Amino acid sequence: MRPILFTIPWLDYRVPSYGMMLGLGFICALYLARWRSRRAGVNPDNVTNVCIYCLLAGIVGARMFYVFHHWSEFSGHPGDIFATWSGGLEFLGGVILAIVVAAIYFYKTKLPARKFVDILAPSLMLGLAFGRMGCLLNGCCFGGPCQLPWAIEFPAVHQHATPGCDKHHEPQYSHAYYYQLFPDTDRGTGPLLILPDDYYYGFTDGQGNYVKSAQDVPAGHEAEYYPELKPFSELSEKQYGALRAGEYPMHKIHPAQIYSILAALTICLVLNLAYKRFRYDGQVFALMLILYSIGRFTIESLRTDSPLEFTGLTISQNLSVIALPAGILLMVLFTRKPAAKKS
Repeated sequence: MRPILFTIPWLDYRVPSYGMMLGLGFICALYLARWRSRRAGVNPDNVTNVCIYCLLAGIVGARMFYVFHHWSEFSGHPGDIFATWSGGLEFLGGVILAIVVAAIYFYKTKLPARKFVDILAPSLMLGLAFGRMGCLLNGCCFGGPCQLPWAIEFPAVHQHATPGCDKHHEPQYSHAYYYQLFPDTDRGTGPLLILPDDYYYGFTDGQGNYVKSAQDVPAGHEAEYYPELKPFSELSEKQYGALRAGEYPMHKIHPAQIYSILAALTICLVLNLAYKRFRYDGQVFALMLILYSIGRFTIESLRTDSPLEFTGLTISQNLSVIALPAGILLMVLFTRKPAAKKS
């Protein structure tokens, strides 16, 4: 985990890993799309234009979805809504708004939409892979506990991912570590990790019931009580040092970010291989929807960072359930009502 990728010498400017990976992902995705467009006989400048519009729309849409489903994190700090460099983007939300913006662009310019979305589909997956690298470095989008040989863990405390030169921020618990300190009411699990009592004010169920230590929580009600953690400013140097030294490690978890990276790169490769093999425009994009929906639904079931909706699934799983048949339907329609053959 490395929220701050590096610091620029002399300027003492911290560069956040998540933002850097998003930038690198966009550059690589754009290069691939321009290369593909030249092979398809399409003006690369048009591809660049639509990529820029989709990038801006994608970031806005992905952030809107994340904020909506994690509003409790922002209700008291509305300024954090715009801090996208610290992570917190839901990919499918970005895809939805990007598709809307791209559709408007294609309509206004009279460009062949199906040809363009086929060109962009592999690049979208390549950019996603870089984005998930940012998630891994930032520590967000984490998986649930597991005992597999490749399970990973994150440190208790991490450095702020806020860009700039100010070093006087209070430290924070890493996302996955913080999650394990609290019960997950959606999934019916109690805190996976209990720190010594002197790290807490006490434990409460939010209904006026309060106990001083974890041992005093009524039997059978562990999932209802959550700890009131002391802020870092109230911890002693010894307590803070123990956290930094890893004396209270978290339970190991699925490397969900790595699963997502491998899935995105695999889909990107498959789409590039399928590009010449499909006869009609639009089929590559339809295949992307099918493969990504299956992969995202599966990986999402191994994650614990997303709240469950009324369906018992996360918002991304619900959207995947919609995107999968949509991809199949588009594949059928594009086959029965083909556009011009590919170059």
